[in-house]
Amino acid sequence: MEGLSLLLNESATIGRLPYHPQCRKVKLTHLSFADDLLIFTEGSRTAISRVQETISDFYSLSGLKCNPAKCEVYFGGMSVLFKSRAIQVSGFQEGELPVRYLGLPLISGKLSTLESEKLVAKITQKIKSWRAKRLSYAGLLQLVSSVLMGVLQYWMQVFLFPKKVLKQVQKICSCFLWHGEEGRAKIGWDRMVRPKKKGGLGLKELCSWNQACIARMLWLLLMQSWTIWVAWIQTYRIKQGSI
Repeated sequence: MEGLSLLLNESATIGRLPYHPQCRKVKLTHLSFADDLLIFTEGSRTAISRVQETISDFYSLSGLKCNPAKCEVYFGGMSVLFKSRAIQVSGFQEGELPVRYLGLPLISGKLSTLESEKLVAKITQKIKSWRAKRLSYAGLLQLVSSVLMGVLQYWMQVFLFPKKVLKQVQKICSCFLWHGEEGRAKIGWDRMVRPKKKGGLGLKELCSWNQACIARMLWLLLMQSWTIWVAWIQTYRIKQGSI
């Protein structure tokens, strides 16, 4: 078990399980994926002790241990004194929000310009690593349509990007497609996104694609009521209201 994150917040009631106040109604204590684990718990000494006991039991049963250098604790509404005690007891370093999980920043608002720039930089870095390779035009098109669009789609399923960021990405991809590096595209992106049978390259128009990906979130809220994410959104965000 490589990484573990502990998220604490205040709660007025201590039950048998130390639920985080924003997780009690859906009985959510943790999320796990691959070698990462997020634990949500109430901010009390009892809660931290119980979490530590559970982790110790896991160690003894599995023989696995987490790497303290890759473990962090996050606080909400905690005093400085409590924070210092919790850090001392857990042995974790204090992390800063928003935390990144599965490569994405966990934020409840709009994607910031800074986070958007990180994605643009990631795409640019990939392109730089390909420049030295002698690729055909078909090879360049495949890299743009599969690799770069795949990176974008992963983010677009969660965030609605500023239009200026998407236009910047389109420009980067277009220049790479025609020159293998920075330069000026020979054909506008609006023509390249047309279907191949209509003379285009079958690429995606990013602004519309982003909106379609976000619209899928509404479908998930309406159709997949059995998932933890949908249950949490319905309970704590939508409540008795309507989408």
